[in-house]
Amino acid sequence: MRELRAKGIESEIENSIGNKELNHCYGSYDGNGLRFAVVVSRYNDQLTNGLLEAFMASMAARGVSSEQIFIYWVPGAYEIPTVLSKLAAKGGFHALVALGAVMEGATNHAQIISQEIAHAVSQLSVKYQLPIIDTVVTSNTMEEARERCLTGEQSRGHYAAEAALEMASLLNKI
Repeated sequence: MRELRAKGIESEIENSIGNKELNHCYGSYDGNGLRFAVVVSRYNDQLTNGLLEAFMASMAARGVSSEQIFIYWVPGAYEIPTVLSKLAAKGGFHALVALGAVMEGATNHAQIISQEIAHAVSQLSVKYQLPIIDTVVTSNTMEEARERCLTGEQSRGHYAAEAALEMASLLNKI
């Protein structure tokens, strides 16, 4: 409960827990015995390397060793779903994570790429009943991208680690 309090949702949880007629099941940040695969885009690597570093630091802080994490590199964000699909079909992982960075330009190309990735990740997650964490960051400016990918605890890489741990442990309980 302490970790969830840090997220600012304690009142919602405490209110629902107060109702003794409800059964609650939620995940934890315990990664003991779990395996994770991370698919990382090489495009915009100064940003995706930051996401990966934050992800790995967050996992290590929660006791997950590097031996539990397998990293797959792809040319760009658009190629991420293909590798996620192959990994999900192969099995052996408790959660998959997509790390990428897409920058808006003069056209809507980045928006289309991001929407297609999000759609594919969602469909794969449901099809394989496997947590697949979509951390493909879409930004309007390089400054915004740096804030979301490289800025310490605010990095989306930390969110990806927390979501992967929480969802993997939750699905193990179901």
